[in-house]
Order: sequence, then C-alpha cells, then structure tokens
Amino acid sequence: MVASLRAASDVYTLNLMEHFYRYIAAGEDKGSALRHAQLELVKRFADQAMPFYWAGFIMVGDGSRSIPISLNKAQGGISGA
Repeated sequence: MVASLRAASDVYTLNLMEHFYRYIAAGEDKGSALRHAQLELVKRFADQAMPFYWAGFIMVGDGSRSIPISLNKAQGGISGA
C-alpha cells in the first residue's frame, strides 16, 4: 500500500499514481515503482516539484515484490493475480 503522511495536491498525486501503476504494470517491484514514479514527478515538474509534494508518499508493507498483472481482453481490463 502507498500512503501519504500529509495532505497532498491532487495534481501531483495523480501524476505520481499514474506513473506508479505504469511501473507496476511493467513488472517492477512496488518499492522501485514508487521511487521511479517520484523521479518522474520531479522530472516533469522540475522546480515546481518541491519534496513537500512527493516525499510524503511511503510504501507500507513489503515493497520488494512485484504484483503479477495480466491483460485480459475477455474481461476488458487489467487484472492482478
């Protein structure tokens, strides 16, 4: 689970979570996916991406495992195993 330690901006949170789930779908472990998503946020927003907006997001639990995801066209979406 990814949690925020404080109130967060919708704009930055949306961007962070979109990238987080893309990295998860690409097979990265949860901790790496969060780290890469944070780096993407900093890259996209540059000087506007102050740590206040992204550093409060933490991984709760074991972040060293990936989440197996398969695209199932019959069900019309992504499913986790």
